[in-house]
Amino acid sequence: MFDSLVTALKLISLIKVPGLSEFTPYFLYCGLAIILFIALTVLITALTKKREYLSPNYACYEISSLMDYSLLISDVYAKQIKKFKEKEYFVIESMKYKSGKVRLLRIHKGLFKLLDEKVKSNLSACTNHKYLKLELYNLHKKRGQYLELETKTDFVVPYIPFNTPKNGFNDIDFVQICMRPIKSGWRKELTKLQRGLENGYDETLRWDGCIGGFVGVFYPIIKLRDDSKSSKMIDKWGNYQIQIPKSKFVNRKFEQKYSLIEKKKSDIGFDVSIRIVLHELESENKLEKILITLNTNIEEFSNSFVVSVKKRFSVKHLSKITKAHMPDDSVDLLNEKEISEVINRLIV
Repeated sequence: MFDSLVTALKLISLIKVPGLSEFTPYFLYCGLAIILFIALTVLITALTKKREYLSPNYACYEISSLMDYSLLISDVYAKQIKKFKEKEYFVIESMKYKSGKVRLLRIHKGLFKLLDEKVKSNLSACTNHKYLKLELYNLHKKRGQYLELETKTDFVVPYIPFNTPKNGFNDIDFVQICMRPIKSGWRKELTKLQRGLENGYDETLRWDGCIGGFVGVFYPIIKLRDDSKSSKMIDKWGNYQIQIPKSKFVNRKFEQKYSLIEKKKSDIGFDVSIRIVLHELESENKLEKILITLNTNIEEFSNSFVVSVKKRFSVKHLSKITKAHMPDDSVDLLNEKEISEVINRLIV
């Protein structure tokens, strides 16, 4: 193919058109090179891009009430990273169904075959998925409330809750948790922040945009200068005495954040997107209960969940749920323990 392209370029260079410059063939070379470069860039981007929608090759399975979700999540992570890298993801859903509750797993068919037999034993082919779509449509017709949840601040502030008994919040009409396994590169960012906490400045609180960039450059310098002044005391002769702190951290908050980050990065990581649909009746009361359920028993100085999107449940939102839409710009980074806690509080 490359030889054919070179031959074509040589033939083009031999064409003499009256009125054209002798440099015309070189302009053609440049133009074709630019086109080729753009085509390769688009191709490479398409090959490496993470999917924003669940693969059409997925299958739906009903999850048994005996499922060990920690085992499910860790098993899917190991098999998915090996087979699909970061391109595919999976979905856990829960919905009120008839007199009870149904829990579903949507996962790539090829990945399901690789799962551990203990995990598979608690999964069965879903026969009522179409009915569940109808239930969602009914929520839309009844003017239900659509919600998206996210952590209050950046992922660098961990959401580390204490272990809680499996007490799923049974009053949610529908909840969807999309999860994409990611490689270990995110831990490097946390290690940098830990070094900062050791040196007396906290970059876990971040501002976005230009202000964030300005603060990111000058805050560490200002903070270190303030800490060096505060660590000095004047003796009775007027000389500065450097006080060596008992701890390497400026205060207990820094030490606690360091410990939380250490817990966060000791586990496998996932991009996570959470959606909830409620009936209009008592939706405000339900929403308050959901946030209380998610944010109780979390450790001091850790993250918490808030509502990022709150709208009337529309056809557009119904499509997002059906396709399990997961854009890169509206996800949180949670580790296995954090996801397990979210599932225990919302789905189990």
